[in-house]
Amino acid sequence: MVNRRAMAVRDDAAGRPSLRRGLDGIPHVFTPALERILACPKLPSLPMVAMQVLKLTEADEVDLNQLASIIQYDQALAMKVLRTVNSSFYGLPKSCTTIHQALVYLGVNTVKTIVLGFSLAESMGDDAHEETSFDFVSYWRRGLYSAAAARVLAERSRACPPEEAFFAALLQDIGMVALFRAMGEDYLCAIHEAGEEHGELPAIEQRRFQLDHAEIGAAMGERWKLPEPLVEAVRYHHRPDEAPEDWGALVRTVQWSGLAAEGLMRPDSDGVIETLALRGAEWFELENNETCGILEEIGQAVAELSRLFNLPPETELDIDAILLTAEERLVQHQIRMEQQTEALRKSNEVLTRQTLSDPLTGVSNRRHFDEEIDRCFRQAVAMGTPLGLIFCDLDTFKSFNDTYGHQVGDAVLARVAQILHEQTGEGGIVARYGGEEFAIILPGANRVEATKIAERLRRRVAETPVDLTAMEFEARELTVTASFGVAAYETSVAEILTRPELLVRVADQAVYAAKGAGRNCVRVFSPARKAGSAARSDPPPRAA
Repeated sequence: MVNRRAMAVRDDAAGRPSLRRGLDGIPHVFTPALERILACPKLPSLPMVAMQVLKLTEADEVDLNQLASIIQYDQALAMKVLRTVNSSFYGLPKSCTTIHQALVYLGVNTVKTIVLGFSLAESMGDDAHEETSFDFVSYWRRGLYSAAAARVLAERSRACPPEEAFFAALLQDIGMVALFRAMGEDYLCAIHEAGEEHGELPAIEQRRFQLDHAEIGAAMGERWKLPEPLVEAVRYHHRPDEAPEDWGALVRTVQWSGLAAEGLMRPDSDGVIETLALRGAEWFELENNETCGILEEIGQAVAELSRLFNLPPETELDIDAILLTAEERLVQHQIRMEQQTEALRKSNEVLTRQTLSDPLTGVSNRRHFDEEIDRCFRQAVAMGTPLGLIFCDLDTFKSFNDTYGHQVGDAVLARVAQILHEQTGEGGIVARYGGEEFAIILPGANRVEATKIAERLRRRVAETPVDLTAMEFEARELTVTASFGVAAYETSVAEILTRPELLVRVADQAVYAAKGAGRNCVRVFSPARKAGSAARSDPPPRAA
């Protein structure tokens, strides 16, 4: 059985998938294909010392003497651990001469990670140092780049424990080795098909073998009784968005570390550095300069790790040139992002204007007026400031449409809207209220000030004929007049005008009073009279 702690429900005779509960208690599907891979006798297996270390470190309180004794039992492993602990990778101020000292100085988790890392390398047997059809050197180099990246990122972001991230990244592709051991040349064909696009490999594996290396790696982790976070990080490292929430940060760290490894090993590959920057910003709030700093630290760390894991040196790797290329790509990416942001901002502005503007006249539409009068009224009440409101209704507008057609009527509306907007200025909000009626909101304007503005608007509309020369009419221009109604919220009428709709109502009634007085004039809601009454402006305009 893959995991003695798992619960299995099997029907091998029928060839149906097996269901086993993983370390997280969630049933995982063990297909016949996966069962066959796991049954291969050539799969990597952790040495006994590593299994004992895992078991001992599960306890809440770890006996350091016992742990040190277990590690020292394997003298070769103990020497590798001490060599790593005293390397520049950890940079201890004082050398450790015993495993016990290493446990005290670096902690149990760090030493456990070192043990597991070397045990993982040992589980590969001699393949990693012999010429085989599977490129173990590139496999381990990618693993070390990923592990270093995960550790540096975890230290900077504090998203997850650095040593846990280190080993999870080192372990993430162990399923590739299992597939090679079980499938041989068939699996090499899948690797060849993926080429340098490691991210494409799971889909190819699924198509060819009905499983992928992430599934196999997670199943092997369960077999080895690895901690649940490590198992789940391997399972979801190619699909971080599907990872359980508890392990999401670790999975994203591992996924990002794989991208960092690819970016350093293939600096000229299209899109890798850009994707690295995008996910770094989205997942860990990394700036571009921080990403470059992490890449530089990775390059330095991998040189030391390669020596510790006995990998051949990368004679052709120019880390300075790689970092320069990465930095250039990040700068280009930043420029593109800023351009996209600016284009999106402008697009949103256009969309907002389209949503809140009247398409014919270009001033605010009724929806925007309703929002703004409510906002301005609440602000005036809260601050104790006045709020003026002007209603404008074009005189005899129906006759324009009946006589000249709707095209002329539209030209009249557009021209009057332009006049109102120009004369009101930035201090007011001009809106098409409906049909031939406009409304002007005047924050901070009292009744007297709003009346003066209304009179100025009335005169300018009457004095500015609408140009019809482009419409092939005998008449070259058309004179237009409008009636204006004014109301204002002030402290003196606060008990009467308690809501914005009441202010709108009395301003509209003032327009009707102007119409009844002969048109082309201004009438004002008088606080001295009952709500709804309107007084003449002083001096009252005469209808032309």
